[in-house]
Order: sequence, then structure tokens, then C-alpha cells
Amino acid sequence: MTKLSTNSQSTEPLSLATIGWREWVCFPQLNDAKLIAKTDTGARSSALHVEQLDYAVDEAGLHWVKFVLPVEFYPHQPELASSARQFCLPLKDQRTIKNSAGQQQHRSVVELTVIMGCERFDIEVTLTCRKLMKYPMLLGRTALKNRFIVNVAGSFYLGHA
Repeated sequence: MTKLSTNSQSTEPLSLATIGWREWVCFPQLNDAKLIAKTDTGARSSALHVEQLDYAVDEAGLHWVKFVLPVEFYPHQPELASSARQFCLPLKDQRTIKNSAGQQQHRSVVELTVIMGCERFDIEVTLTCRKLMKYPMLLGRTALKNRFIVNVAGSFYLGHA
């Protein structure tokens, strides 16, 4: 289902795909991790659940963030070795984010390519522990803007990742 919207900085209409309040996403850079993300137009940034978050600085002075993804992100690869769920990505930024409880948290930001349905695009993602949350990822409005319209009455409009 496609809707027409107007870009806030232009008078030309945009053709935007409709997504539901939750959608499957895939991350090619993370060995094709697949998970359900909750869309949240009230949140500016996107957040991804990670484990064992750590930092490193290389010989050139570049900052890296190291983390492990849960095995649940790989239902399509049940034999995936634990070492294949460990990642080291360039640290793009450190930001103070207000979490769902209204508390401020300092979070690491990385840039990831995400696939949703037929769409493939880069987004900034904060890394955090979301193990107490029902959905391991939150897709914020910055990732959704000028790409999708959210229909809160439905889910999985784009199919399985």
C-alpha cells in the first residue's frame, strides 16, 4: 500500500511505503541479523539491543565499539558460531539519550545498513541493553522520515526479513 505525502521542505509529493507498528528488519553488516523492530515516531533515534558492549582505540587513534548480538537475532542460522555474533564497528558518536523511563543515558552511535522489505538504507543506531523490552529494536523517526508512513493499526506490511 502506498500513500502520498508532502516533504516538509518541498512541495513535491513523495511516494512512501506504509509500515506497521512493528516490522522485520535485517542488518547485512551484522551477518544478516534478523529481528522485529518496533516503530516509534515519538523517539528521535533508533536503538538496538546488544550485549557485552565495550570500546577500543586503535593505533591510529580511531574509536571502535565492540559488542555481541543475541543468538535470537539469527533464527535462520541456528548453527552460527558465537564468534560470528561478535562485532567491532567504528564509533560514530556518543550521545545523551532520554530512555523510555525518562532517564538520560550516554549511548554509543554506529551507522548500519538496514533492509526493510525491498528498501535498503543507512541509519544511525544507538547501542544499549533492551533485554527487558519486548522488542530488541526501536526504529525512531529519523530512520523513518521521508521513507515510510506508519499505520499503527497493522504489523508486518513489508513481510518477513
